[in-house]
Amino acid sequence: MEVRNIEQVYTMAYSALEAWPGFSSLKRLLQNNPTIVAFLAGGAVRDIISGADKSIKDYDIFIDGDNLETLLNGLRQCGRVCKGPYGSPRWFPDKCPDKYADFIPIKNYYNGLWQCEDILDALNQTDITINSIALSMTSQLILDPQNGIRDIKRQAIRAVRFDYPDEIVFPACPMTRPSILWNRINCLVKKTGFSPEPLTQKWLNDHIHYRDDENAFNRMFFSKGSYK
Repeated sequence: MEVRNIEQVYTMAYSALEAWPGFSSLKRLLQNNPTIVAFLAGGAVRDIISGADKSIKDYDIFIDGDNLETLLNGLRQCGRVCKGPYGSPRWFPDKCPDKYADFIPIKNYYNGLWQCEDILDALNQTDITINSIALSMTSQLILDPQNGIRDIKRQAIRAVRFDYPDEIVFPACPMTRPSILWNRINCLVKKTGFSPEPLTQKWLNDHIHYRDDENAFNRMFFSKGSYK
C-alpha cells in the first residue's frame, strides 16, 4: 500500500468513482437535491483503496435527508430501479447497465442491532473493518471509525463484532446473521488474499459448522451478483 494520508485516500477514491459512467448522472441529481447526503461505502471503497478497483461491479451508497423519493425518481429517469436482496433500491444506470448501485437509506438500515441515526451508526454495524469505510459524495470527507484503512494496509480481515443476533435474515433463505458473517469472511479471504487476524480466525474455527450453509450463501448472494 502506498496510501500515506487520509487526503490521498479521498483523492484516489473520488477519482475512481468519477470513472464510473453512472456517476455523472448521480452527481447531477445530488447537486439538484442539496438536502440529501450520500456516502459510498462497502466493497467498492475497499477495492479502490486496495488497488482492486478494476473488478468493481457494484456500489453501496448510504443516503439520508429530505426528499429521498425525489432522488429515486431522478434515478428512474436515467436508468432502471428495482429492489436488491435486502429490499433497498438498486439502480442500473443507462450509461453503464452492467454495473449497479444499491441506495441504502441510513435510517432504514438494520443489521440486527440498533436503529441507525447517521452514517457512523451504519458503519459500526458493518460486518468487517475493511468494509466500514465511507466516502462522502457531497463533501470532502472520509469516515473510517473501525480503522479499516489500517487493516487494508496490513492485509488483515477483522470482524467488527460477533454479537449479531442468531436470527433468520431472509424468509426465502434459512441463514442466520452469524452464518452470513462467517461465509462473508471466508469469501473475502478468497477474494482479497488477506488473512483473518487472530481473534477473527478463532471465531471462524469455533463456528466451522456454518460452512454447511455455503451453498445457500452462494445461491443467495453470488447468483444475484450482490455479494459485497
